[in-house]
Amino acid sequence: MPTEYLKHALHLYMSRVCSPAAVADRLQEIHYVANDMDELKRGQFLLTHHATVTPDTPPHTLCATLEIGPSHTEDIYTLSFRILAPDDAATKDCRAGENESLHTPQTYIANMTLRRRGRAQQSLNSTASVAVAAAKAATNDTPPPTLQDTDGNPAKTLNEGAEEITIYPASHFVTSQDEKSRILEAIRSELGERVAELEDDGLMLEAERLAQRTESDLLQIETVGYCRGVENYARHLACRKAGEPPDCLVDYFPERDWLLIVDESHISVPQVRGMYFGDRMRKETLVRHGFRLPSALDNRPLQESEFWARVQQCVFVSATPGDWEMQQSAACLLAAKNTKNREGPFIDANVSEVTELILRPTGILDPIVEMRPSEGQVDDLLSEILTRIARGQRTLVTTLTKRTAEEVSGFLGDHGLKTAWLHSDVKALDRLRIVRDLRTGVFDVLVGVNLLREGLDLPEVSLVAIMDADKEGFLRSDKSLIQTIGRASRHINGTVILYCQTVTASMQVARESTVRRITIIRLN
Repeated sequence: MPTEYLKHALHLYMSRVCSPAAVADRLQEIHYVANDMDELKRGQFLLTHHATVTPDTPPHTLCATLEIGPSHTEDIYTLSFRILAPDDAATKDCRAGENESLHTPQTYIANMTLRRRGRAQQSLNSTASVAVAAAKAATNDTPPPTLQDTDGNPAKTLNEGAEEITIYPASHFVTSQDEKSRILEAIRSELGERVAELEDDGLMLEAERLAQRTESDLLQIETVGYCRGVENYARHLACRKAGEPPDCLVDYFPERDWLLIVDESHISVPQVRGMYFGDRMRKETLVRHGFRLPSALDNRPLQESEFWARVQQCVFVSATPGDWEMQQSAACLLAAKNTKNREGPFIDANVSEVTELILRPTGILDPIVEMRPSEGQVDDLLSEILTRIARGQRTLVTTLTKRTAEEVSGFLGDHGLKTAWLHSDVKALDRLRIVRDLRTGVFDVLVGVNLLREGLDLPEVSLVAIMDADKEGFLRSDKSLIQTIGRASRHINGTVILYCQTVTASMQVARESTVRRITIIRLN
């Protein structure tokens, strides 16, 4: 697929003899769409004719302009085409090249300009007005107009330093006509086998549904080269065998000379496995009910083993690394000690594979962790919050359920506190606004469930209150408690209160971890 994508890139050269209509046709072949109504977007083009090319047309007349919105950039390329004079044929670039089919003896690319996305300003707000002004300039010795972007800045003229531009296909699923025939045949073959299988199982509705949907997709692919959901046929497009992993970003890296850094690895590493199985479960349902062919299963994320087989050097970063990361680090350490010249990442046998960061980059000590009885925890919490508000500081409160978060937030609001709640029902962009409002003082208390953990950098927060800290489970495991405690580590007076009836093993581990770091720093 990547090689096919690059193979179909369109190369355009200054002074190259070619027809604007032929260039437009070539753009459509690589999935660009003509647009003469709205502002150009990525993957669109606008061809405007200004003069009819006839034997009587004066040489060097501006006959057409072509605006292209490339798929790989936000800029707009504008190409000007002029009439080729008979005695200029020898001086213009008439070489046969990668785009030989574009050549005609009538017009040539006279100019290439580049501007930011957006139409030109009012005086030159259309390609036609630019063309007319340029034509007048050619006959009246008037300086040609300057294209401007929406900010009034002159457009960059490409022919001042560049003699070529490359237009990449608008879709990664672009193919040649020969390849298209092979792809259509392969899809139809699979369709026939799958429909027969469904009919043998008595699933007539599913068989009919699959046949109709796939034939509709095949018609679109045959006509315009792609269809909606074309990625579901990626296995046939890339000529892969069933079960082969798809092309991905990692395939573009060198085999060994690159480093993967996994931040918050205790969360990120399990997602590598989860992405594959989540995608698989969803598509198996679509295949089972006749919405997709079985080959759609091969348009997928990499399996866990496939991904890590491509990684030669890796650094896991986490305050609470998972068991798998620790096992991998221990295995690397053992291999380094046993084999000095092993292949893969070369590790000094005298250096530990696990490096612990004791002092935080801010230089601030870990927060003080207190344990208080859960009886009367709400009243005690209210008193602590009022103390922080008097100092101009903020507070985070974590609960076990969404309902409890809303109730605690409502209770604090009834007592005159500026508060808000945050949990999974809140949309992602609204979460950012809520966190920003907490920092700027729109409210003083934020009550949440599981979102007040990794990645939150809140220097204004001096108190983190964990309610029902002794309720063992995912939200109150040692790793979750350590992550939540860390939200108070950005403030010099950071304090964490664990409300509980008993001290669980997870609470003890979290507290000892914090006390240990503080002790080490103070002793050194």
